[in-house]
Order: sequence, then C-alpha cells, then structure tokens
Amino acid sequence: AICLVPTTILNVVAAPHFSRLKAEGNMAELQRVLAFVTLMLFASVAVLSIPILFFGEFFITLAFGAEFIGSFPSLAVLLIGGLVLCVFGPVATLANMIGEERAVTFGSGLAVIAQLVTAGSLIPYWGLGGAAFGVIMGQAAWFAFLAFRIYRRTGLNPTILSIGSLSFGSVRNFWSSLKS
Repeated sequence: AICLVPTTILNVVAAPHFSRLKAEGNMAELQRVLAFVTLMLFASVAVLSIPILFFGEFFITLAFGAEFIGSFPSLAVLLIGGLVLCVFGPVATLANMIGEERAVTFGSGLAVIAQLVTAGSLIPYWGLGGAAFGVIMGQAAWFAFLAFRIYRRTGLNPTILSIGSLSFGSVRNFWSSLKS
C-alpha cells in the first residue's frame, strides 16, 4: 500500500487537469499531460517498490519478525503487479474525468470476476500467492479494458507507450498550473 501512495497523490492532482483539458477540447495537451502523469506514476512506484523487491526479507524481518518471511513471495507478486498496473496509466481517474464513468463501473465488475476466477483457481495450489496474483489479474483486466475503451473513444493513449508525446513545454505548463 505504501508503494502505491504516489498513484493516489498523482491521480488527485491530475484529475481536475484531465477534466479541464477535455472540456476545453485540448486533446493534444491532455495527451501530453497524461503521458507525463503515467511516467511519474511508474517512476515513483518503481522507486519505492524496487528496494523492497531486493531487500524485502530484511524489511519484513525488521518490521514483523522472521516468522513472516514466508509472506515475501506474495508481497513480491503485489509489488511487481503494482508496477505492471502503472504501465496502463491513470485510467480510472482519466475515465471518470472525461465522462466514461459507466466504463469504470463495468470495468470494476470485470475486475471482480477476473479476481474471483483467478484467485479461486490459484489459491488451492499457491495459497496467499494465488490470492495476490488474483488481485493483480483483476486489476490488470480492469485497467486494460479502460485503456482500450479510452483509446477507442477519444484517441488518447493512457499507457506508458505514450511517453513519446511528452515535451518540456507541456511538463512546465502542468507544473505551472499546479502553482496557481
């Protein structure tokens, strides 16, 4: 959860900008801001997650005791999954801000079904790791659905593949708008 805190902060900060740019019809600038936010999501979660992936057993022992080291594989699945989810970008926030609320609701239902199917079939064999994988698969199904829907409806690419649309000017404009 701590590793995903930057996603909450970035989504809260970016949401009104997504809405404003969509309302203004400035889709090119919206794409650039979206690419910047996606890159920042991935980078910030990576900075927090990678040290835990490499030193997780040490951190678990330090925080909870050696008897909890067995939970590290499940933690690793969640951390890697969190990084994979960042590749899709801030799709739920973007969808809500540009009038695709129904897609968010449908996608969250899709996530629940994917989680139940995946976790239900993996928990008997992998236990806690199966549950962790089920959570990530459900979220990935939701985010992939939303990314596809957003692209199909608006032409916006919320994924990390959109970082080619970044420019220094759009980053500077985004930061300037935060100050006002």
